[in-house]
Amino acid sequence: MHGPTFLSAALLAATAFLSTPTLAALTDCQKSMVQQLTNTFENSQTHFAFDYCQDIKDGRGFTCGIVGFTTSTRDAFDVVSTYSKDPGYSQEFEPYLGKLLELNSTQSDSAEGLSGFCDAWYTAASNPAFRAVQVAKADALYYTPAQKIADNLGLTLAISRGQLYDAAIQMGIESDPDSMPSIVNRTAKPEGMAEETWISNFMKERQRTLCNPSTPATQAAWCASVTRVESYTHLLETGQTNFTETFKPLNNDGKEFTINCNLDVWTQYIPGKRYGEEGGSGGLSTGAVAAIAVVLALLVLVGAFFVHRRIRHGTWRPFGKRSMVIV
Repeated sequence: MHGPTFLSAALLAATAFLSTPTLAALTDCQKSMVQQLTNTFENSQTHFAFDYCQDIKDGRGFTCGIVGFTTSTRDAFDVVSTYSKDPGYSQEFEPYLGKLLELNSTQSDSAEGLSGFCDAWYTAASNPAFRAVQVAKADALYYTPAQKIADNLGLTLAISRGQLYDAAIQMGIESDPDSMPSIVNRTAKPEGMAEETWISNFMKERQRTLCNPSTPATQAAWCASVTRVESYTHLLETGQTNFTETFKPLNNDGKEFTINCNLDVWTQYIPGKRYGEEGGSGGLSTGAVAAIAVVLALLVLVGAFFVHRRIRHGTWRPFGKRSMVIV
């Protein structure tokens, strides 16, 4: 996910053609459903993954927390920096504040100097103060700006507002060519057409961008995530456009499932898997994986030695047969 820099410029660029007051803000129930669906896309679960942290190799460093804050796009730094000033701060990130500040300036995806960062994030997630910061930052950095763009576009359907939020989470709200506001700008203005037609056009442009981004490092991960668009397209095609208490989108496997209103989604914490920082190691660190590999190699060598002794000397004993002396 991209992190915001100067939001006002990006938002003005995306919405200059309309200026309207708030029209149809999502209810808390609708918001909970929209965010549960994005949670499903992000982590294959409807509840927030407060403790998630992993390098998913998308060119953005570590991806962390409930909406995929990243170490190379400023928002992970924003979360940690804000938490470090909270009275409930438990000092988990003290070794990393300087490096995160550096990455905040360079936008590098480097993990150098961040060894153990994911363990710190996982530990901090058990602190309600840290979880509250994540929820507040997700709203301030992504949800609220996405809803302002929806207001200025004159969008009233929950499906439209939810799709803009999900695009903001995945693609950011800056002014780069792959961002949600840029996709809005490339989609014909909604005047004179049904809102359902406009959001369909937006989703087609988003899907095109996912598989043809301007940043090559994101192409593989993004193109594999087109279910985020296909799920909303399914909702549109089945007439599920104005979410109430429940709806049936598609999950990451393309299968229909049910999401219900859940007003506890912002405070509910269900501890998840502790991922390895390099990803794909089943929660083991790189050092642990290397150590296991060495042990297995040694076991193979020892086994080969005994087999060799058996074939050559007719014995499993490492030093041949011993003569038995009967006294």
